[in-house]
Amino acid sequence: MNFIEAIKYALRIIQLDEKAMDFVSKCLDALKWAFLIIIIGGLSSAIGFHPGGFSLTALIFTPVGFLISAFVGIFLLYIFLNYILKVSIDPVMLFKPIAFASIVSWLSILG
Repeated sequence: MNFIEAIKYALRIIQLDEKAMDFVSKCLDALKWAFLIIIIGGLSSAIGFHPGGFSLTALIFTPVGFLISAFVGIFLLYIFLNYILKVSIDPVMLFKPIAFASIVSWLSILG
């Protein structure tokens, strides 16, 4: 999977395409693209929410904050699914489609 294919799968996941979600969750190569999609979302948020100019600290800490919040969110969802609903799932397989769906955060660059 290359970056363009990852973008196409992310757009299909936003449209709730189950086959795309299943493919991404099982694809070994999708994890690096999931991280990149989240990081780009953090960068676009850092640029988009600072109309007077952006700072270097915002460019560094916003993507890191996006990654941390993604990990916390997936961890909480995993705990909920695994221990409350008794659904056995690999957390990495849960992380990849949700991270791909975070491509909508790229729109934050529009302000």
